[in-house]
Amino acid sequence: MNRIILIGNGFDIAHGFGTSYEDFMKHLSIGLLLGSNKYIENNTLYKGIKGIFDLKVLDNNSLYHCELITEKNKSGYWSDLEKVYFDLIYIHRDDSNKIIKINEEFDYVKGLLEKYLLEVEERVEIGGELHSIFNDIIDKEKKDFVTKNMIHPFNEPSSKFEKTHIITFNYTSKKIEEYYEKLVLSYGKNKYPHPPIHIHGKLKIKPEDEKNPIIFGYGDEDSDKYKELELQGDNNLLKNFKTFQYLKTNKYMEVLGLLESSKEIYVQLIGHSSGLCDKALLKEIFQHKNVKHIESVYHSNEGEYFKNLYNISRIFDDNTIMRKKMVCLEDTFIIGETKKEAELV
Repeated sequence: MNRIILIGNGFDIAHGFGTSYEDFMKHLSIGLLLGSNKYIENNTLYKGIKGIFDLKVLDNNSLYHCELITEKNKSGYWSDLEKVYFDLIYIHRDDSNKIIKINEEFDYVKGLLEKYLLEVEERVEIGGELHSIFNDIIDKEKKDFVTKNMIHPFNEPSSKFEKTHIITFNYTSKKIEEYYEKLVLSYGKNKYPHPPIHIHGKLKIKPEDEKNPIIFGYGDEDSDKYKELELQGDNNLLKNFKTFQYLKTNKYMEVLGLLESSKEIYVQLIGHSSGLCDKALLKEIFQHKNVKHIESVYHSNEGEYFKNLYNISRIFDDNTIMRKKMVCLEDTFIIGETKKEAELV
């Protein structure tokens, strides 16, 4: 049995990277309040802003930026930000000028995000410390138990995993990936055949990173609204959909290759909420005939398990198949004290 680990933004956050939507918005807010934000001070869209919650007054003609601070994005997830984009595109689908403006504003926010994440990555590269959630586990025996058993799920002995592949949805985490690779190689018979596949691109740290630009957009191609946009005839409506952005590189084909690498595949999600913004790719993975088990690692309490489960059910076409593949709550790894941990430490 081979394993594919899907790493989401929660994985970065758990290791001390300030890469959440909230972190990004706070960063912009502080810069604006101090009047020193080098990314936006010369941009007319943001002229005269005093703080991030004044974005709605930046421009009477603003569309996308205004929505970032409304109730629609109250929960503050990146997927919500992408969903706001989709909703706006759909609402204004008959107005080509507004569609162009929304795309311009969305591209600008993507640029701000990439510059911010480069700063986050640079702080770590020049010696900044990572504060891992595992550092909070003082007892060494318990800490070893947590790390080892997240790498090797409770109901799948390590000897069953011939190879472990990682697909990351993040743009950052170079040091984190190196750390995780060492963990994978340090236990049992696991083989780690190649570096993680950056399915959503990489930050431009090295010249070769230019070949894998960041992807940020919406990914639910099954909805009736999306199909309506496809039939509209305006290519600008489809500009920021992951369906097409994936074809910038061969990374999507690499993922498909992994799915054919074994007749028995165990998928493990760590820090990924399985939102609809990634449905196009997740559906390809989850429903593949070779994927036999899906484990969604969660944090703190079983409510988080079910929140992820509800999202995963929205990816599947058939919940009967979903139930057969999902690792149950009892056997899913929880980052936090569990009955199994208590028995062994």
